[in-house]
Amino acid sequence: MRARRRVWGVWAVLGALALASTAGADEEKKGDDPFADLFGDSLKSDKKQEDLKAVTGQVKADTSTGGLKVKEVESKGGDKIELVRVFAAQKIRIHPKRGCEPADRQKTRVRELTFNEVPITGPAYAVCLTMRSGLSRPVRMTTFIVDPRKKKIGRAETSIDFRGKLQVDHVMEFPPLRYDLPGKYEYWVEVEGKKVGGLYLLDVIVDDQ
Repeated sequence: MRARRRVWGVWAVLGALALASTAGADEEKKGDDPFADLFGDSLKSDKKQEDLKAVTGQVKADTSTGGLKVKEVESKGGDKIELVRVFAAQKIRIHPKRGCEPADRQKTRVRELTFNEVPITGPAYAVCLTMRSGLSRPVRMTTFIVDPRKKKIGRAETSIDFRGKLQVDHVMEFPPLRYDLPGKYEYWVEVEGKKVGGLYLLDVIVDDQ
């Protein structure tokens, strides 16, 4: 009986070692591909894992910077940004050939706002700005509506892309704004923190009769 117990004990030890060895091999095999349970065999090669890291990094970069490589705006040669024209309308659309135009049938532009008194809150409207440049890259832009005292009463931020084109139309929609003074209001433009210039936008008129 003692001999049999020793034999069975030896077989039990050998069996446990075999199972441990097999489990260790399986864990080592799984350890080669940490994404195996998630993506199957699609990411077993080192190259595919590198590709995954590259794509993940790119998405992260787009999230933090909006996909734009921000650089200082140059002021000479083809890198200069020229403000061509600006106008306001209740609604604006960009036609593939004609560019910006008022969206109503009469093509009505807002050239003046007439109120009985100021200060007052006016109607909402959109502004189309046409720019020309040889930058050939995306840039960040901030625009302002400015009153006769050069006070900024409206602000909007966006990005514009000059890649593959020399002229760009861009539409900004503004909510109802407060007007404190009659007179000429301007549209100022900053690109990546630097003022590019400004254009006359519309007149505010007070008619108290």
